[in-house]
Amino acid sequence: LYSPESRPTEYNGRCFFDVREFMAHHSLTLKGISWMRSKEVEYVKYEYLSREPHSDS
Repeated sequence: LYSPESRPTEYNGRCFFDVREFMAHHSLTLKGISWMRSKEVEYVKYEYLSREPHSDS
């Protein structure tokens, strides 16, 4: 479980979800946690843009 104080330096700026804050806000108790790595590829960008075109206005 990474917190702002304990996360590896290579993850700086990437860990925006604070598990402890989420738990406190919803009065939850942590029972287990898992993570996965994902990567955005060009096809995914194409799919997003084809569904909801970007608007400059």
